Formats: sequence, structure tokens, C-alpha cells
Amino acid sequence: MKDERNNGGSGAPDGTGPESVTEEELSKLEDAFRGVQRKVVSEWNKADLHGLTHTQAGILVKLERFGPQKASALAEMLSVTSGAITGIADKLLELGFIVRDRNEDDRRVVQLGITGSGRALVETIMAKRREILNRMFTGLSREEIVQLTAIYEHILRNMEQNEQRRMPE
Repeated sequence: MKDERNNGGSGAPDGTGPESVTEEELSKLEDAFRGVQRKVVSEWNKADLHGLTHTQAGILVKLERFGPQKASALAEMLSVTSGAITGIADKLLELGFIVRDRNEDDRRVVQLGITGSGRALVETIMAKRREILNRMFTGLSREEIVQLTAIYEHILRNMEQNEQRRMPE
């Protein structure tokens, strides 16, 4: 069988970096990653927490943890656009889980804040999150979970560095 290498990466000089990985191995990794993403979304949707999406729940958790935020700050925290936050927040407003408030120092600034019922829901969200994560990581040791976290953080740093290199000056 032909051993096709991906020569697009810059990895370790000893041949152990990404360029040493076969196309078949990269495809398997990509498929596994996407499969995990799909399963997480599927598990979340099964939870049926007032019909909230994963991102809507994420807004509530961030507002509970960090207090009132501008839409742009929430967008950055959740890796979505500011425009998307507006639409996502509308449903949370309609359900009474968040409020829009004007900043007292600068009335032009609108912040989103969590309500009492939103706070109560965050407890349920966090319990469901823990349940899903426990099922996901069953059979992995604490050390493997820490290692997996380090790998994901490394991948994120790589992606962020690549984004910065492509930005026009």
C-alpha cells in the first residue's frame, strides 16, 4: 500500500511531525474529531433544556461566571460572530433568562445580564454538561484527559498563530 505523506505542515525535524502522518491517518483523525462534535451536539439536544442550543446555554454560563457582558465580548468567548449573538440572545430574552441593560457609565453600551431564572437554569446546564462529559470520557484516566486537553490547547494555539500570520498588516 502506498504511503502518502502530507507535506504541508511544519513539524518536528525527526520526522514525527504532521508531515509524517499519512493521508489515511489524517482522514481518520478528522472523521473522529467531527464524530465527537456531532455526538456532543446530539447529546446536548437530547437534554432538552427549554429547547436551548449549546451556544445559548454557553451564553448563560458565561454571564453567570463573568457577569454582564457586551455582545462582542460574549461572541469572542464563544467563538461566534457578534451578529450571531444578537439572534441567539433574542430567544434567551424572550424566555426571561437574560436582560439587556445600558451601561451606567456609557448609555450607548448595551450589556447582556443573567436573570434569576437564568441562574437557576445554569445549575441544570452544568449538571447536564458534567453528565455528558462523564459519558464522553468514560474509560480515560485523569492523565489521559489532561493530555487530551493539552493536545487541544496546542491545536488551538497553532490555529490562532496561523490566523495571525494570514492577517493583513
